[in-house]
Amino acid sequence: MRKTFFAIALILSAGCNRIPQGEGSIALSLQPQEMVADVARSNVADYAALPSAADFNLTLTNYAGAVAWTGKFADWDPTAKFSAGEYEIKATYGNADEEGPAKPVFEGLKEFVVIAYESVTVSVEPALSNCIVKVQTGDYFKQVFASSSFSVSTGLGNHFALTEGEGLFIDAFKFTLEGNFTTKDGKNVLFSKEFTGLEAATLYSVKIEVNNVEGTAFTITFNEETETVNIEEELN
Repeated sequence: MRKTFFAIALILSAGCNRIPQGEGSIALSLQPQEMVADVARSNVADYAALPSAADFNLTLTNYAGAVAWTGKFADWDPTAKFSAGEYEIKATYGNADEEGPAKPVFEGLKEFVVIAYESVTVSVEPALSNCIVKVQTGDYFKQVFASSSFSVSTGLGNHFALTEGEGLFIDAFKFTLEGNFTTKDGKNVLFSKEFTGLEAATLYSVKIEVNNVEGTAFTITFNEETETVNIEEELN
């Protein structure tokens, strides 16, 4: 697509002797990408309703950066005429400043060229621009602790309680996971760890397990890497 775009752009820049000046139309389609990066190849739909094409906001800008059209995809008119030239269309869904359960944010960009007296077909595939975080606990963890609670503090300064297995949509920057656990004999254990280097369109699953050999450490599995976090006293 990039090679085609620049090739046509060069022809356009050669002037009206090569391509006549005039107007063309845009046949636009939107196909939101459901898959997110994860070992299990999870879907956004596992944690939130996938938006339909009609839910997206569109902004069409020309080569000079001027807005040529803006509105909902549902209001897009495929017969509308635009001056021949280079364009970029941006499709967005959701608010990047909002985080929480069922708060996906999608964004897609596409560059193309309108040819006079023709209809150009443009397909935009918006992808998840925030990320998903969830927490899981291991079998031995469940045997040791009578109760547990988790919370997440995000890089945007928001704080959420997090239920095990629930997907939390947050800005793809960083987060801190905190846990408060009570053993079956009444001991209380607090846990806190920061995770950084997040990427968009990715599901991050944090799995917490007790080291069932020594009983004095957690194993934390995050982004396919496992580390051990020591605690002050034996749980058993």
